[in-house]
Amino acid sequence: MASNTESRFAPFEVLVANTVVITGIKYLPATRSESGSTSDYRPLIILLHGGGCTAHHFDLSPSMTISTIAEALSVPVISINRPGYLGSDRLPATQGSRFHKDLGSFYHSHLFPKLWADFGIAHGCKAVVPLAHSLGSPAVIIAAGLHAREQSPSYPLAGIIMSGWGELPSPRMPPSPRDRSQKLDWKRVVMCGPSEDHCAPVQALEAIGIQDHNMESQELEEVINGDWNSYWYRFADDIMVPIMFSLGEHDLFWEGSTVHLIQFGSRFPKCPRFDGAVVKGAPHAIEWSHCAQGWMARCLGFAQEVTAGLALGA
Repeated sequence: MASNTESRFAPFEVLVANTVVITGIKYLPATRSESGSTSDYRPLIILLHGGGCTAHHFDLSPSMTISTIAEALSVPVISINRPGYLGSDRLPATQGSRFHKDLGSFYHSHLFPKLWADFGIAHGCKAVVPLAHSLGSPAVIIAAGLHAREQSPSYPLAGIIMSGWGELPSPRMPPSPRDRSQKLDWKRVVMCGPSEDHCAPVQALEAIGIQDHNMESQELEEVINGDWNSYWYRFADDIMVPIMFSLGEHDLFWEGSTVHLIQFGSRFPKCPRFDGAVVKGAPHAIEWSHCAQGWMARCLGFAQEVTAGLALGA
């Protein structure tokens, strides 16, 4: 599943809530005292991949990896394989459970506190900032809403970052093929854009097969045919941290428009800052496009900025 032959990341595994094994990859650059970095306000970045991908989503190749920016800013980055993906356990199903609500509750109550204790505090971080792509986003919305409802949460949350998500589907989305032999070609188009849009470099297109993973069917089913739209906004209503949100101009899942940005941003009325943007020339997977390094630099810059604001009481 790793396509970057020169990766700085190392594998890790944690036991969460005494029952659930979560795997992933981590990159922990030198701390301020070791590197001479000027920032005292380091965020712990928790990366959450989308459907059919893995923790390696943000570490595609030597020239398309978030570790380059993390090294420059001395920011620790933890990329997990979400439950059910690549060695991470599935969450136990309960009667009447909702996939994204249960996953977001697991993140807030168990996983984020565990990662904060194991990696955040130990590496001089001041707060957590999750960065989610596509189907990694719903549970982050739930977790951030739950965090806002607690008087004394077990980890500091400075902000959240999402891309490739929303609520206005794109009319350009091609139908999923029934023939499995055509699956990778379909995924190349929906993740990196149609060839005529020239959104992605060759190394991204070549890495699709390596990066591919079976999707958890429930996570997509709940959004398309389930009751996600009946409850998610109640958690969005409560979020009280800054949000950075972007859509690729050529996203085939969601409408990459300013109208969509404004509508989605309005779902977070208590959010003190909503940074929304349509990334010109980018597809659904901005991290796999010509815009990748600029996008990831902006993400980590935002994370460091809001972490400083939280620590300084701004």
